[in-house]
Amino acid sequence: MAFRSVFMAYCVYFSHGEKMKGFSLFTMYFMMIAPHTVAYEYDLKITVAADVIFGLILAVLHRKRDIASAIITRGVMDMFMLI
Repeated sequence: MAFRSVFMAYCVYFSHGEKMKGFSLFTMYFMMIAPHTVAYEYDLKITVAADVIFGLILAVLHRKRDIASAIITRGVMDMFMLI
């Protein structure tokens, strides 16, 4: 979550208070999602699937709602993965 927050804060800071759209919005989401699964060193197919399934959900929750909802969702995902 910390890495995702750093990337989001970096992008918001450099947008100078303007609403992000287009490429800058894509870049922000990519920077919030990609490091999440690249660190696990899976092959490309699994990395892309995990980015779409888990990373995108957590990034959208983090940006649209708040960090607490993303943390709780991550905890629930981890609990289901252990079962």
